[in-house]
Amino acid sequence: MNNMNNKINKRINETLVMIKMICLLFSAIVCYNYLFEKSIKETTIQSYNVVIVFLSVAILLIAYILWSFNNITKEKDKSKITSVIEYTSLMTIMFITILLLGKEQGNYKFLFLFIIILANIEGGLKFSLYTAISSSAMVLIMDFLFNGFQSFNVLLSNNLIIIISFVFVALVLGLYFKVQDEHKKELEHIANTDMLTGLYNYRYFNYILQELYCNAKKENSFLALMMIDIDNLREYNELYGRQQGDLALKKLSSIIKEWSETEDTLARYEGDEFAIILKGATEEYALQRGENLRKKIEEESFSKEGGNQANLMVSIGISHYPSKAKTDVEMIRFAQEALFKAKVLKKNKVEIYNSILDDLNNELQEAQNDPDLINSLKTIISIINAKDKCSFSHLKRVVMYSKLVADEMNLNDEEKKQLIYAAYMHDIGKVRISKEILLKDVPLSTDEWEMLMEHPVSGVEIIQPIKTLELIAPLVLHHHERYDGGGYPSGLKGQEIPYLARLLSIIDSFDAMTSYRTYNKRKTFEEAFLELRKCSGTQFDGVLVEKFISIVKKNTNKIEFIRT
Repeated sequence: MNNMNNKINKRINETLVMIKMICLLFSAIVCYNYLFEKSIKETTIQSYNVVIVFLSVAILLIAYILWSFNNITKEKDKSKITSVIEYTSLMTIMFITILLLGKEQGNYKFLFLFIIILANIEGGLKFSLYTAISSSAMVLIMDFLFNGFQSFNVLLSNNLIIIISFVFVALVLGLYFKVQDEHKKELEHIANTDMLTGLYNYRYFNYILQELYCNAKKENSFLALMMIDIDNLREYNELYGRQQGDLALKKLSSIIKEWSETEDTLARYEGDEFAIILKGATEEYALQRGENLRKKIEEESFSKEGGNQANLMVSIGISHYPSKAKTDVEMIRFAQEALFKAKVLKKNKVEIYNSILDDLNNELQEAQNDPDLINSLKTIISIINAKDKCSFSHLKRVVMYSKLVADEMNLNDEEKKQLIYAAYMHDIGKVRISKEILLKDVPLSTDEWEMLMEHPVSGVEIIQPIKTLELIAPLVLHHHERYDGGGYPSGLKGQEIPYLARLLSIIDSFDAMTSYRTYNKRKTFEEAFLELRKCSGTQFDGVLVEKFISIVKKNTNKIEFIRT
């Protein structure tokens, strides 16, 4: 709708400029014809030619300046002062033109109608009435200059039809364009607004985010985006019904409006998801405001009248330009990733986007490691991302799965830390494998398989210098061992394989089966469960397989969220 408006406004502006030029050129032609005829009658062609050339050049120059000025300002709204100056200039040119033509050419006074119509289109009813009154005053002054001193009544009666025409055209066209403008605004409101909540809709949100991003980039300023999702709306709807759920969404929207600041842009993104654009906000300020909003919603009662106490909770994901996101598309994607992290790990939480490299950096810095080694690891993971986007996406999902499984299995803090660190590092040895092998979409040759099977050993060699990662070396080394002893690199079997390495192997394989790979058709959850059970006791620890399947079934929504 906004793009359409921009196109329409652009075309109207171009039409207005053309009419103004035609008006000016028409004045030049009238002057030329009249003065040329007069010069022939009075046989003073040379002197009048000078006047003709001067007037023609002057008027064409003004037309050119007007055209250039409108081309410069056609993307912006002109100020009232600029419009007044422009139309005063046009009326003055018209006044001088008719005045030069003399009394016998007074019928050209109707040329002022061009200017009144233009003023109506560009400035509306009030502006066109002012233009009509000014034009009428000029006509009266002109008549006075033509005929000498007369009473006001005589001047008015001589030009009554012209003045009435000016005012009538201004009034009728003004009222027409006013109705059209009101109708246009109403259509814009319908097109850009979500009818249930009264917030902006998805379409307008995308348009305004792009516009605000461009402004922030141009002005070198901050921009933050919040994505909000209601954690327990499904249960609320099941308990109270969808109509009450809609009322809850309306109330939530009112809370967001009350919480918002003047320059915030509020939108219903889709379903039970909302988006808020914070203009000029730093990361810290956006996080603080997100936490304030989360608490405000949590403390509010959404109970049905006469019913039991009911509360809604929200998870909030935040992205920021320019500290994290570099484009408006990245702002949406990063905010959704942060939201997904908040919902998967712990609902009713505010998360600001950090890439997996930032998360790794935070995890390892807490252990006071050598910053140079940490940066080296981050660089290696970045190289893997550059080589193979699928491997990098797989890494992010395995980390999230590991965090979820660690929580659900109530692993102790040390085990949890080891499993998550190993999830980050389990494929780091792939940095030594060529891109051609990683991306190959046909079966690997024997030599290529042997190269690929070296990545656990390579991974251990890479992480060895970092003291904090010593304990995860066995997990990285043995996450491709098989329960029956047929795996690599050491051929360990059964309980010889470290417990967390057996668990990581199941997580790793489940994601490989349920995500897109060039060499493998993506499986559904049920198909992946069948495969895991089929390989229980041979490739995988059967007890851990059942525990993992139980966790996935219990957290299907969270797992689906991880896969999107």
